[in-house]
Amino acid sequence: MAKKGLLAIFIAISISLAPLSPVYSAAFAKTRIRYKTVKVNRAAKRTVKKKSAKKVKKTKKTIKTSKSSKSVVYSQSFYYLVTIPSSKKKISLLQRKLTQRTGVGFSRASNYRLQAKVNGGIASVIVAACKKLRAKAYVTKVGAIVINPSYRFDPNNLPVSDAELRAILENTMTAGDDGRVTIVIDAGHGGAASGAVAKSGLKEKDVNLDVALKVRDFFGQINERLKARGFTKTFNVVLTRTGDNSIVNPYEYESDLQARVDLSAAVKADVFISIHHNGSTSPDAVGTQVYYRTYDNRTHENYIGYLLAMSLQQELTKAFGWSGVPGKDDGIAAANYWVLRRSVDSTESTTSITGAAKALTESAYMSNAGEAALLASDEFRAKEAAGIINGALVFLRQVLRNTGRL
Repeated sequence: MAKKGLLAIFIAISISLAPLSPVYSAAFAKTRIRYKTVKVNRAAKRTVKKKSAKKVKKTKKTIKTSKSSKSVVYSQSFYYLVTIPSSKKKISLLQRKLTQRTGVGFSRASNYRLQAKVNGGIASVIVAACKKLRAKAYVTKVGAIVINPSYRFDPNNLPVSDAELRAILENTMTAGDDGRVTIVIDAGHGGAASGAVAKSGLKEKDVNLDVALKVRDFFGQINERLKARGFTKTFNVVLTRTGDNSIVNPYEYESDLQARVDLSAAVKADVFISIHHNGSTSPDAVGTQVYYRTYDNRTHENYIGYLLAMSLQQELTKAFGWSGVPGKDDGIAAANYWVLRRSVDSTESTTSITGAAKALTESAYMSNAGEAALLASDEFRAKEAAGIINGALVFLRQVLRNTGRL
């Protein structure tokens, strides 16, 4: 401020003296130019500083936003080990909250760590839940999700013994007591009804039929082996369709479904398995799930449909190599599907059986690129057929045990 005051006084004196001396006039002109230059330079510096400050501010904001919006996407084709550290006091509460938010059962690696082996989709869900709960999650890739290389159909290596097979075949379960065990394999959809369609163009109806035909052929191998060992009774396997056709012609949705149920009743089926493959609007949906009939006001565990679904779920997930893996092993569920509920049986308890045990399988998703690729392979379909056969045999043995006939 003092400098500015002195400069102003000097300019004033110079103006007053300007008419008297050309020296003072020249000095005044120079001073005025210098003052203007200083003023301009200072203003320019202030402008530059403001602009650079704005630039820095904007850059910082952009970086912050990009960090907050960034989310890691884990591949659906791999298993991941998710580890979540916590204090000893808080670990129980954290475990409970995470299970509620994600549906995943976490194990305790120690008093300070939770762990879960999951697929990529579930890993992403867990990480997001941890962020909301302000917990850290460390994700490690374990390995690729592959079908179980050691699980394959072998008529000489079944999950039940020859003695158990003989007991199964000599103890038919249906009300008609026709002297044989009949298994109906229903290839879902067909003809005009294509079912779910993969992006590759693969149709569910074709996969359903191929798996059903494999089940029939594999049971044929079991029957040949049983005959060679002196068995007088073998399995009677009936397919609802053997080609790309609907059950009724012309096709009508409800009539087609009812025709499948009627066929099952006509042949006095002991077991009815409807083969399907899932579809979803989300391409990330994956996994295996088996459905059993919904019972009103009854305990599901006491009914053979539940037992059949449980056996099929266990064997199918074992065949695919993802047994017990959250996001892949989706467990069993009650459903009100037409082919499960519209039947002629009156009782389905494990102590008084007068009708077929029924289940509907959804082994994998046509709408997921990874699982659709598996469904396109003959190897995967063969493993699925083996899982269905083994699941049915394990179920039949369990029913005989529950009813005291084994």
